Amino acid sequence: MTIEIYERLPSTEDRLINGVKLSDAPECLGFLDFRCASFFMSMCASLGRCLDCYGNALPDQAYSEFGNEEYFLNKVSINPKFLIEYYENRNYYYKKIILMLKSGRIKAYGKRHIEESIWHEIPCSYFSFDCKILFHKNKIISEGIVFFDVRIICIDGLPIGCAMIAYGDQEFIEPLVAGPAYFYGTDFSIPRCTIPIDLIREFLKLFRPIMAGGMLRACYSDTDEEVLPVVWEHCKISLQNSAISTASKQWKKVSIYTPHPPVKRDGKEVSSVYMSKRKTIEIEDKHKKYISRGYGSNDAHLAQKMHELISTGQAQNVHRAAWMLVDKAEGNSLDKSKVQRLMGVYNKTYPYSG
Repeated sequence: MTIEIYERLPSTEDRLINGVKLSDAPECLGFLDFRCASFFMSMCASLGRCLDCYGNALPDQAYSEFGNEEYFLNKVSINPKFLIEYYENRNYYYKKIILMLKSGRIKAYGKRHIEESIWHEIPCSYFSFDCKILFHKNKIISEGIVFFDVRIICIDGLPIGCAMIAYGDQEFIEPLVAGPAYFYGTDFSIPRCTIPIDLIREFLKLFRPIMAGGMLRACYSDTDEEVLPVVWEHCKISLQNSAISTASKQWKKVSIYTPHPPVKRDGKEVSSVYMSKRKTIEIEDKHKKYISRGYGSNDAHLAQKMHELISTGQAQNVHRAAWMLVDKAEGNSLDKSKVQRLMGVYNKTYPYSG
């Protein structure tokens, strides 16, 4: 598979450096789990019914400015039933997000002064006080303390579908949010990812290069072992299950690490940190290409060649494929050692193709 390289948009660059904005939380967390998907799609569907009053004059911003809906909904006469339904569904979804902030599953960071260059972690206890969460303004006010330019991360990591949206082109948000209402109506008995296939392709055009270039990191959900960036160049992706496959009918669930913004820790500024529940990876420069130590870069390339040999039947197994390419392996060790090294890289890159 050949990955086309697209110039990253300023909004994507900002998210890769400073994290996802609070204002983007509703759409970015829409498929985080079953309950989020249920609330999110119900909210989108009821919003669609309200905004049908606009006909063909529906403004795109109405689908991407959650928390500022009144600006659009108050402009026309809307059936009170639809309006009440929308606000109920929105409040259910907002409460779900707030519960995740209270529990610490979602962490929030904000600036005390808008001109600051670093963020401060907002303790989860703050969300149990007299707290106002202004999604569309990226602002949180807790007991009189104001946090500006609020960013969020998920300590469990994000499913592929959520990460694809969070770090994708924000111009796709309007059709994304409109999708559930158009394709599924009011039948939400089995919530699932309802992103139209053409839209998925557009999101993946930007997402794959980000993952393959090491701008974001991922881990296998069952082991927390890091997914090598080279895997994203050729793997199949299941948004429904947040899984990838490097071999036919063999899938493994993955989570995407979510970077938090620059913070101060022990009096020192930490520029970039990827977060997961069991692992924290500090990165000096997230915009550098993924660079493996030693012979890693060459070995990763040879692992891909080994996979092609096995897939086309030219090699019967991993061991044979490694011997066929051993003369191209770097290093001064014996061929037997190089074969063992290549087999180890292959098994990490293609964990289920063995």
